[in-house]
Amino acid sequence: ILLLSGVGLLSLPIASMVSSFIQRHYARVWCLKLLPPAPSMEHFDLKKQLAILWPNSWRLGVQLMSTYLILQVNTLVCADVYHLEASAKYTYSVQLMGYAAMMAAVWTSTKWPLIGQYQARHDFLMIQRVLRPRIWFQIVTFLILATGVVFVAPGFLHWIGKGKELLPLPWLLCLMFSSFMDMQLSTSGT
Repeated sequence: ILLLSGVGLLSLPIASMVSSFIQRHYARVWCLKLLPPAPSMEHFDLKKQLAILWPNSWRLGVQLMSTYLILQVNTLVCADVYHLEASAKYTYSVQLMGYAAMMAAVWTSTKWPLIGQYQARHDFLMIQRVLRPRIWFQIVTFLILATGVVFVAPGFLHWIGKGKELLPLPWLLCLMFSSFMDMQLSTSGT
């Protein structure tokens, strides 16, 4: 309707926000109908809950923030010292390794709600049974995807001739190892 009335490209984000609001509203309404009433908050001890959540939360937050800042600072240094060409190689390499890590992390991220339920029941054996194979799938998937980035992507980029390049092989291997360790730290922290 917005496109037909002449709003133009602005109609896409507007329609996305409206449809998202409607979808979330009805999902909330149906969830409230289907779920039992919320438990009483009389025995909720905020200090006790924060004492449990805070140690891992702030560490994971610092790690994620430092990873983001390192990427930004390295990009600025590459752009300033080595000029635009080296910055483009670094940024493109980091993006591809990030995609490999995010795609591999899907194996575990889809199971966090189930693991949260087992955690609430103190069923640690089931957490182990669910999480252990998922972590192995995550590791193998990352290694396959990152190996593709290291050994296949440079030749593919040269073949399609878009003028894009990745970092040299030793640096790309270091980036692969760093991305792998960041992914493992994020999974362990979660």
